Amino acid sequence: MLALASPAQAREIQWCAKIHGRGTSCMYHTEEQCRASISGRGGTCVRRRT
Repeated sequence: MLALASPAQAREIQWCAKIHGRGTSCMYHTEEQCRASISGRGGTCVRRRT
């Protein structure tokens, strides 16, 4: 099943996790959520471009 964000929800998503060798995942509302997700996985968090 694929979950899609509404336009309003998409605007709230401000952070992307770049995991080395696995790509980019933009699904975080805060930098803290993103950093928790990449912890121990060798990635970085970047602010989403709008």
